[in-house]
Amino acid sequence: MHLNLKIQQKIQLFIIGTSIIIYAIALGYISINARNKAYKDAIQNTDSYAQGVAKDVTAQLNANMEIVKTLSNAFLVYKDFPGDEWQDLFLKMYKNVLVQNPEIYNLWDSWELSMIDSSWQKTHGRIALECFRDNGVYKTNKDYRSIESETDIYDGIIKKRRIQSIWEPYFDQVVDNKSERYLMTTLNSPILINGEYIGIVAIDITLDHFQNIVEKISPYEGSYAFMVSNGGLFAGHPDKAMLGKNIKDLFPEECKSNDIIENILNGRQFSYITLNDIGHDLYVSYAPIFVGDTKTPWSIAISVPMKVILKEANRNFTISLFIGIVGILAVAFIISLVSKNITNALRKGIDFAKNVADGDLTATFDINQKDEVGDLANALNQMVLRLREIVESVNLSAENISAASFEMSSSSQQMSQGANQQASSAEEVSSSMQEMVSSIHQNNDNAQQTEKIVIKTSEGIKEGSASSEISMDAMKKIAEKITIVNDIAFQTNILALNAAVEAARAGEHGKGFAVVAAEVRKLAERSKVAADEIEQLSKDGVAISEKAGKQLQSIVPEMEKTVKLIQEISASSLEQNSGAEQVNNAVQQLNQVTQQNAASSEELATSSEELASQAEQLKENISFFKTGKRLKLNKNKSNTSNSKLYENRETSIKSEIKNSQTKSSGVDLQMYDDKKIDEDYESF
Repeated sequence: MHLNLKIQQKIQLFIIGTSIIIYAIALGYISINARNKAYKDAIQNTDSYAQGVAKDVTAQLNANMEIVKTLSNAFLVYKDFPGDEWQDLFLKMYKNVLVQNPEIYNLWDSWELSMIDSSWQKTHGRIALECFRDNGVYKTNKDYRSIESETDIYDGIIKKRRIQSIWEPYFDQVVDNKSERYLMTTLNSPILINGEYIGIVAIDITLDHFQNIVEKISPYEGSYAFMVSNGGLFAGHPDKAMLGKNIKDLFPEECKSNDIIENILNGRQFSYITLNDIGHDLYVSYAPIFVGDTKTPWSIAISVPMKVILKEANRNFTISLFIGIVGILAVAFIISLVSKNITNALRKGIDFAKNVADGDLTATFDINQKDEVGDLANALNQMVLRLREIVESVNLSAENISAASFEMSSSSQQMSQGANQQASSAEEVSSSMQEMVSSIHQNNDNAQQTEKIVIKTSEGIKEGSASSEISMDAMKKIAEKITIVNDIAFQTNILALNAAVEAARAGEHGKGFAVVAAEVRKLAERSKVAADEIEQLSKDGVAISEKAGKQLQSIVPEMEKTVKLIQEISASSLEQNSGAEQVNNAVQQLNQVTQQNAASSEELATSSEELASQAEQLKENISFFKTGKRLKLNKNKSNTSNSKLYENRETSIKSEIKNSQTKSSGVDLQMYDDKKIDEDYESF
């Protein structure tokens, strides 16, 4: 959510709000800690107080138990006296004890007749001595009991309990002639000789003394104490109607949830929080009371309202809250003064900023403060002074830019026209170079085809020469073979002559053989004639073949020279083709660069015009500021000049495009091999 608040309101809202939040968190933290500490201190004090009271009660009961223990030990001294004598001595001691200890209501003993009178043959029967007070009068009593039979309580409980013990609270009148009835307890100590039970010494203590102690215990407002026996009976309580009643019967749920009876039986110190009759929280602390060597500890408890425990913490919280509110009001007042001082300076700064926003650079921020606000005012005044100088400088620069842009626009227009003409010439050169590259490429192809034909022809001649050599060798071999045939015919003719001679010698019997010999000789002669003819023909063929081979061998070198020349022509054509393509590529690149230069020149001209327009616009904007100096504006003049330049440049571009379209697509390249032309150029 966006709040439309002034700075003073924001300062007050956020700072005071933040202070309240921080204070609330700190106060809450401190209060919680103070509450917890007060609670722990009160709990600890209550527990300590309960322990102190328990120690006091324990000391008093232990003192009484020491009396009982001392009297029981005295029997070991007086047991050898005659019966009446030691009994009188004990009654006197009992009376002295009662006089010196007003809290003791009755002091009594019980002796087994079978253990002190050797003539007594029964297992039961007792003699009891008693000294008690009745309305301030000390009375004694001595009687025999359980002569016929022993009571269950004495025989089953008291007699078998052979250790010191404290009895559960009870209301009792020891003898019938007592006129008062009290809530009491009994402390007893058995008399044992060599482990045999002799008797018991006990004192009856009225619990009124402890009731008075309990009623005086109130460490906090609304707190109270009570004492509970080992069996859970109230032995002391501000509400006397609860005396002698069992806590388990009065508060069953509380005893069950907090294990009160079990904790008392085991002599534990424990505490818990419960609710009273009107629903307020109570803290209850129990402390154990151990009497002598007894195994049945009692407990004393203190109950304190929780609101009393937390009263100190609540008071501290109230004080802290009051101090915090006063502190916040003081902080709010101081923040209001400081924020007002800041906002007054800000208002002057706002007025100053509005004047500057309206273009008045002659305004000043007048404030006389030696703090950060004063430093800000000085810095703003310096800023406006510097800004005024910058505006004046920008205005002068804008005029210079405007003039320079006009000149740059004119120069770029001329450069654009020249670039367009150069681009047109480059296109014509490129077209002619493309035609020349095409012719060189055709010549190269023809040279390559001729080279292939000559190579093929040369290879055919070489093969014919080789074939004639083979034929000549074959004819020579045939001539050799025919010589062999001629020799065979000669030998055959000789053999036929020899056969005819032999046939003539044979006479009549050799006539048939002579005929055969004559025919063989004729065949031999004919063979010789044929062989001579073939030999002559072979010699003629060999001569012709040798001549043809010599002619073919003389043609082969000439063909090889022709192939080399054609290869050189083809290589030259390739080099010319490559050079022409490079020249063509260079011309095309030159054409592209020229066209790019033309386009860049046009863009430069346009940018120059736009720059001039922006310079005029800048001067117009700068004129918004009031610096005390008059700014010069030539808006109409610049617009007129810009329009005129744009019309001239557009007409020039259209003319160049029309001229380039009407010209031919190529030029006639006059490539003269005149070395004098190169002399006009400088060599590097």
